[in-house]
Amino acid sequence: MSIPNGNLSNHPKFIIPDVRSKNDFAVVHYAGCVDYAADYADFMFMKNMDPLEENVVALMQKTWKDSDFVGICATGMNNDTAFGARANKGMSSTCILPNYEEKAGKINSMLVLKQLPCNGVLEGVRICKQGYSRAVSFQEFRHRCEIIKPNFIPRGFMNGEVLFRKMLDSLEVERNLYRFGQSTLFFKASVLLHLDD
Repeated sequence: MSIPNGNLSNHPKFIIPDVRSKNDFAVVHYAGCVDYAADYADFMFMKNMDPLEENVVALMQKTWKDSDFVGICATGMNNDTAFGARANKGMSSTCILPNYEEKAGKINSMLVLKQLPCNGVLEGVRICKQGYSRAVSFQEFRHRCEIIKPNFIPRGFMNGEVLFRKMLDSLEVERNLYRFGQSTLFFKASVLLHLDD
């Protein structure tokens, strides 16, 4: 394993695991410790490089220099991608190499699984499961309650937290699966799906 600059072993975010570990090093991220194998890190560096094929270079050298067509197409695709990313709030796009042969419809499951820790997908899922990642305003939840259990909510004013705690208790939702904010209910990842069913 090669360590850049040779002195990362003293860095607080860099961990060298014990001899029994299958991994070569770990990095402490904001979300926890992520293990890496040196050969996989080398693979990721190579995968993310953009080498130019000789035939592509030759073709580009022979193309008509005043043509903007390729650039216009690429700009359009980039704009579409950026628009799609902005439209999907809270979502992220991650590139995962499905197989070494670059063949459509073929997936090397071990290759995909090796890439997930490096690009943060598994960490994101872990954080999402540990936290209260779904937020619903009291007003929206009251509307859902009226659909789920009509006539449960009394006509007069009632403290939102008391009302919603009674509602969630009647639906047998465990108290560790939700939290109250000032005007928002926070749920663990799959609770709202369960309630909607």
